[in-house]
Amino acid sequence: KPPRVTAISVLRILKDYAGSLIVCAFASLLSLAVVVIFARMQWVTDDSAGHVTFNRFNYTLITVACFVIALAFFIGVEFISTFGYQRFFDQRFFGVILFASLVYVAALFAMHVADFNYWWYYFDVIVLVLVYVVMAFSLGFFGSGAEGVSRRQQLTTGVWFMVVEVMVAATALIYAMFLIPIYLTLSPMHQAIWRVTLHSFYFEVFMMIPVRSLVSRQMKSLSVLKSLAVVHAQAHISSIGRMMLAGFGDLWIAAITIFLVNLGKLVFRMTARLRDSFFSRIFSRKVFSSDKEAEDDQAFRQFVRAISLHVDIIMETSCVLAGGLSLYMFQPHQRFFMLPFPSDGALPLTHIIASVFMQLGIGAVFDYAALYCGARFLKMPVSETFEQMKARSGPFFGFLIYGVVTMGTLGTLYMACRVPRPMFCSSDDMCSCNFM
Repeated sequence: KPPRVTAISVLRILKDYAGSLIVCAFASLLSLAVVVIFARMQWVTDDSAGHVTFNRFNYTLITVACFVIALAFFIGVEFISTFGYQRFFDQRFFGVILFASLVYVAALFAMHVADFNYWWYYFDVIVLVLVYVVMAFSLGFFGSGAEGVSRRQQLTTGVWFMVVEVMVAATALIYAMFLIPIYLTLSPMHQAIWRVTLHSFYFEVFMMIPVRSLVSRQMKSLSVLKSLAVVHAQAHISSIGRMMLAGFGDLWIAAITIFLVNLGKLVFRMTARLRDSFFSRIFSRKVFSSDKEAEDDQAFRQFVRAISLHVDIIMETSCVLAGGLSLYMFQPHQRFFMLPFPSDGALPLTHIIASVFMQLGIGAVFDYAALYCGARFLKMPVSETFEQMKARSGPFFGFLIYGVVTMGTLGTLYMACRVPRPMFCSSDDMCSCNFM
């Protein structure tokens, strides 16, 4: 049974929020380590004729690192966090992760050694999707492979996990590879409007509403840790979104945008139930046989929303420092990384520090307001859910931190690489691209 609201305590909610900041600190430091490692590498070179080329080996290296660490290992960590070590070894799921990792490494380095421009034909994305679909299906199929579970139930669970994971990955890839280039051509004011409106609506409609709905529908037959699917979704939203906030060259525009973004997030968080209900009425044909069944279903949905709220707050806060310092440290590599740098390309460290403090300070006020209002007015089991999260702190928070570092930071850096692709370039030569 999901927890229900028992008592609302201002101090208890404040204590829970303070506890979540400890998780944020660990995630921030590990994400920063990833940023430092890749920022120290050479990405673009100019020859004597002024021709610009990118380091093919380093691009293959970051691609392999992302695919293995942020995809294959991510699925492995999710399996362990969700189903436990025992089933991980009993079902020999480590074989799936090892096979997927080897396919990623062999395919990408084989194309690199053959001097084949695989990025021009989107072969890196094709390899990513094909292997990831198999892994996501295997996650649900082998994870549900316990005694008394029919093969049909295993197949159903495998398809469910596959749909959730692929939907999240596809939404993030489309945004980072095709929409961010459009965002970078806009003026600072239009970028602020984009960040306040389109960014939130895009990820809510195409990612969070479907994920919350699918998780809620499976919650009754699966353990509480199956809600970890929201971590993958939130990792992309937080990492990209926080970099966008840090990239405003004008601090006044940055401050206004940060305030409006947090205000908008508060509204989104408080109206999640309305959007979920609207989505369910459109796409669900489920008819409850009794009022008790309908009440239990709503309780599970409230539980998932409470988890999503905590995950949202933790991951958003975790990405503030890494997002800001990513822009600062990758300034020498602006020609290769499609990150949301300001139009003049200059971001002094003092600007980044000011942005980080504004994001953390303003965000803390709105985050606490969301937790309190969610419990007080929406009857969300905010504190009760956080107690369950702490009871499974190892798998839950461990997976959350891993998601921030890999799917969030490392995944965003890979998707930001400016390799020649047909949509933006007339040939596979980097100099033919309109972003140069």
